[in-house]
Amino acid sequence: DFPGDTSCKAAGDASEACVTSEGVQLITSAMTMGDTTGATNDVTPMGCSSAHTAGDRTFRIDVPALTSLAMNLTANFDTASVLFNATCAGVPLQCSDPLNMNLVNLAAGTYYYVVDGYSNGVGPFTIQMDGKIANNASCESPLVAGGALSCGNGYACKGAVGAKTCAPALCSDGIDNDSPPDGKADYPADPGC
Repeated sequence: DFPGDTSCKAAGDASEACVTSEGVQLITSAMTMGDTTGATNDVTPMGCSSAHTAGDRTFRIDVPALTSLAMNLTANFDTASVLFNATCAGVPLQCSDPLNMNLVNLAAGTYYYVVDGYSNGVGPFTIQMDGKIANNASCESPLVAGGALSCGNGYACKGAVGAKTCAPALCSDGIDNDSPPDGKADYPADPGC
């Protein structure tokens, strides 16, 4: 822990896994803002362009199993971004230059997203995150409450607290959910759907 652990820049850091001068920020909502001005160049990702030599910022995301994940970056400087697995090192899962990163079939776990500047580009930026949770996977992540993750089409977050999953929605679950039952189930047969 901070201050004994030199990989912790503050007591509120979200991770000890990454080598970063500024600490790691946890993403919990669909939109996260940051700024690389004054940041240290800690990351030059293997397998990506070696020209990412400006300051960078590191973010942690904890996700359930996802069918898709879009990480879109808005900035007024030349950026690059990378996504690392839980080790926060080695060859990234994906590098993105330009601003949009799209992944499919991402396993549940912890990932690290780094916003970097190309050459000497620095400045403020906004990360927009949008993902679809795999059917029957947990939907209790803070990222669901923050609007960044949702269940796929025809599925809804259902179940008891502590066991909520993306399950078939009422209008696609094969059951006549009307009370009293009207003998019709699901869209488009049930006029209530």
